[in-house]
Amino acid sequence: MLKGASILKVVRWLLIGTAFTPLLVSNRTIFPFVFPKIVYFRILIEIAVFLCVVLMIAYWRDRSMQELRATFFRMLVNPLFIAISLFLVSLFVSAFFADNTYRAFWGDIERGEGVFGIVHAYAFLVLAAALFEKKNWARYFQISLIAGAILIVYSFFEYFNWRFLLFAPLVKARPEALIGNPAFLATHLIFIGMFAALYYYVAERKTF
Repeated sequence: MLKGASILKVVRWLLIGTAFTPLLVSNRTIFPFVFPKIVYFRILIEIAVFLCVVLMIAYWRDRSMQELRATFFRMLVNPLFIAISLFLVSLFVSAFFADNTYRAFWGDIERGEGVFGIVHAYAFLVLAAALFEKKNWARYFQISLIAGAILIVYSFFEYFNWRFLLFAPLVKARPEALIGNPAFLATHLIFIGMFAALYYYVAERKTF
């Protein structure tokens, strides 16, 4: 049986693994740029949540679990966390009163949104805030920056029609890389830029 520390390590790596999400594409699906990302992200988060529940039950009296619960309860009173939680509650209320409650809650295969999708993002926030140490955040940002660099290089291949590689993209005046949408790509790269600045700040200050 895995020890509590080993399970926590697996959970942290599952969360870090979500940084690869923007790179996933599958032509075997109806929406090749969206559906693989949705499935991958949700599976990792659901496994992480399941392991955390098992961990809390199996190691309830363990000292490390007591420290983790203390961290979680401190997070509950954080004003930013409270604001985000209230936003999530408002989404549930709006979905309940929506014209199409089913679509409002579950979203659709094309966008993968809905309250159900937002809950997964919220779960990532809770687990990362409670479990990540500085080295975990650093690793997450490193992978995110590598993934962002791949998207940028791929965009150049699209724009300049560089097709001498085996996996060559189609030429496009407005590159979309592996995101599938130029506007979404631009938005994602804005966040990558913020991640780069934050990572530099953390690395220089030796703190988080």
